[in-house]
Amino acid sequence: MEHNFTEDQVKMLKEIMERTDLGESNISMEIKDCLEDFKRNEEPQHIAKITTDNPALNYDIVNTDKPVEKTNGFYVPYDKMDYTIPRDDSAIRRGFKEDMPISFLSIKDGELEKGKEWYLTQFPKLPNEIAELLARYNWGDLKYQTKKKIKNDRKKALKKGKKYEPLSNMEVKQGKFVVSFD
Repeated sequence: MEHNFTEDQVKMLKEIMERTDLGESNISMEIKDCLEDFKRNEEPQHIAKITTDNPALNYDIVNTDKPVEKTNGFYVPYDKMDYTIPRDDSAIRRGFKEDMPISFLSIKDGELEKGKEWYLTQFPKLPNEIAELLARYNWGDLKYQTKKKIKNDRKKALKKGKKYEPLSNMEVKQGKFVVSFD
């Protein structure tokens, strides 16, 4: 049987087994079982802990019949992790104030629904219309719009006698309104 244990660990385990009232033939069998359990990363189930003022009299009471799987960490679901990609010098010069998260950068051009969902999950109080506009600005048709292009498109539409349709789905309503802050 091959072990990944140091000689000190095996020696310590042998000494513990020799102090118990097992016969010589049972000691080697118990050591083999203990090393196999240790190798499987299991530890005995803790039942109670006795603590006193004297540290030599502190004991852990364990149940060796039912070993418990030992966990060295905890699992974080993939959808809860969102690492950020640090900005380089050119991004800082262009005015980026924060590092970009991978979830934002993983959305491809044209995936407006994914972009809208991203904005709504990151900013739950954001209205749907604004989330849609932001998604269109980052991954859709508004990405390539400039003030000059919008002005030229408006001029072309009016010259041809057509009604100019702005790219957003928001409209300006005029009139008297009552705003209640109840």
